[in-house]
Amino acid sequence: MERTLTHADGAEFAFVAETPRRSTPFSRAWAVIKDMQQLASKHGTLIPSNLLIPILGVTKQRVSILLTEGKLHVVAVAGKNYVTESSLTDYIASVKDGGGHIQLPKSNLDAFKRSLALANSALAENK
Repeated sequence: MERTLTHADGAEFAFVAETPRRSTPFSRAWAVIKDMQQLASKHGTLIPSNLLIPILGVTKQRVSILLTEGKLHVVAVAGKNYVTESSLTDYIASVKDGGGHIQLPKSNLDAFKRSLALANSALAENK
């Protein structure tokens, strides 16, 4: 005698219809992609937080401070932090208008020249 757990509509044993299905790497990947698409449609492009260092021309510590102070909106997807495009553009606009902390370097040479100028001014003040 053969027993079936469920009919096609799941009517015989209701718990079978509610039992979670085993996820596959493809279904997990699709779920992450859907999450990122929904977040991107709401907040703009999602930028990995480690890319803020070269984008803003600041240190890792400064990025950490910006994130903990809440100046940039962070969303987590699959255990990784992403900064929203909208919060980054808002932050850059506020810094630009308020004469804030960052100057975006045009190149490594520009960053070096700024560092050298700061060092020279510090030396001049100490004399």
